[in-house]
Amino acid sequence: MNIVKLQQACAGGLIRNKSGEILFIKRSENDSFLPGSWELPGGGVEYGENIEKTLRRELKEECGLDAEVGFPLAVSDYYMKDGKKEIQRVEIIFLCKLLNPTQAVALSHEHSGYKWVSSNKISDLELSSYVKDIINNALRNPISLMY
Repeated sequence: MNIVKLQQACAGGLIRNKSGEILFIKRSENDSFLPGSWELPGGGVEYGENIEKTLRRELKEECGLDAEVGFPLAVSDYYMKDGKKEIQRVEIIFLCKLLNPTQAVALSHEHSGYKWVSSNKISDLELSSYVKDIINNALRNPISLMY
């Protein structure tokens, strides 16, 4: 069996509410990749798409949220297997600001829950080691406190 190896860029958003809590979304239990784990909203860049546009699209699709995409906070990569494909995903986490701070989260079918979590409670979530690392890197960036 030949494995096809691919690379994909993706973007994630660190969004804080008025209380300074960070939005996390929970992957569906039926997802083939990290089912039931918590993550920041975001997703893969489509061919020819600008990465900030990707993140705005993903925030709308996954959470029903409109946000301003701000500064990049952290960059990391991870690997996914999907049948005969192995994908190296390079992810950039951006600081985002809700355009309307009172807008409600409306999840897509890809996710089963959401939580606003204070920085000191993130370790209570079921996170993959990759997500833990990139969130820790993003939160060490002093820019992460801007919004």
